[in-house]
Amino acid sequence: MLYAAHYQANETLPNGLRLLIRAPEPNDDLAGAVQSQASPQSFFYRFLRPKHYLSDKELAPLRDCDFINQVALIGLVRHNLRMVIVAGARYWITRTDEAEIAFMVLTTIRSKVSAQQC
Repeated sequence: MLYAAHYQANETLPNGLRLLIRAPEPNDDLAGAVQSQASPQSFFYRFLRPKHYLSDKELAPLRDCDFINQVALIGLVRHNLRMVIVAGARYWITRTDEAEIAFMVLTTIRSKVSAQQC
């Protein structure tokens, strides 16, 4: 059985960057990743109104993932000797036979992150 809370994989992107895929950890700056990398247009499409930051209430689901009814994975690449979150995916089971899914991917990885290896 796959335990998403402990999932980890390394992939190579078409542009040569190495991508680490894993479950979020408590020290990951999910709020910073979303707020610094999401465009105003992305925030508008997600919240259907102009928005420039996430409130504590909106950040809580990013931090509180039980890996039973809600599963999250993030993608990281190395940039200037540190790992930077460039993607996130999450699904929520909303009913017995129904789930919602959300993705967020930084599309300009090459311009923001150098092609160093993980």
